[in-house]
Amino acid sequence: MTAYRDVLDEASAACLALGIRILQGHRLGPTDEAHCSELLRRLNPPRGARILDVGCGFGEVARLMGRERRDLRFVLLNENAGQLAHAPTRFPRIRADLHAIPLADASVDVVMFLYVLCHSDLDCALAEAARVTRPGGELFVYDYARTAGNNTLMRKRLYARAPRWHEWVNAMHATGWQVYDFEAPGGSDAVFRRAYGNDAEYDRIFAELVPMIWRARRSPNASADETRV
Repeated sequence: MTAYRDVLDEASAACLALGIRILQGHRLGPTDEAHCSELLRRLNPPRGARILDVGCGFGEVARLMGRERRDLRFVLLNENAGQLAHAPTRFPRIRADLHAIPLADASVDVVMFLYVLCHSDLDCALAEAARVTRPGGELFVYDYARTAGNNTLMRKRLYARAPRWHEWVNAMHATGWQVYDFEAPGGSDAVFRRAYGNDAEYDRIFAELVPMIWRARRSPNASADETRV
């Protein structure tokens, strides 16, 4: 875990030096603003929604979404103090582990994980997300799904794993989420590829991965106890 934190600190500093403030593998638009606008369009949160951005990075996605939709109330959660220090102060900032979210049961309307769950215990993180989300609330996940191969090199280099499509869906269903929409949105990985700096190794890690978006709804009949694993 210490090694992962060291790598994360180094990568965060390198991204800031390059002017990269959105730590996601793929982009849905040519600019940060266009990318976040596309994410927001797909998220489509209700007016006044309280949105928990888990593993929020530098908080840039919340900042840009909030600029477009001033009614939204973001809560930024990140275990990394260095990243969180760069997040916008207009939103509550919580330094905490995504597997133990220090919020009350059913206290948010939407939870989003943007290229974060690949670093987590999937079942535990999704169960915690379900616990803090009101019945009928929304889950929005943007991350990699594996189409073939294994995660050996991804774990070694990035301390991450890409579940297969059925693993994602099974984990969501097992933790109190009802998946109702998904897509492979395409987009460009040019920013992440440039930041990685080793094309040959990058291809070895990412050639058999596809970016996916899942939308799910918190089961209206599940209790908080039923989602704890």
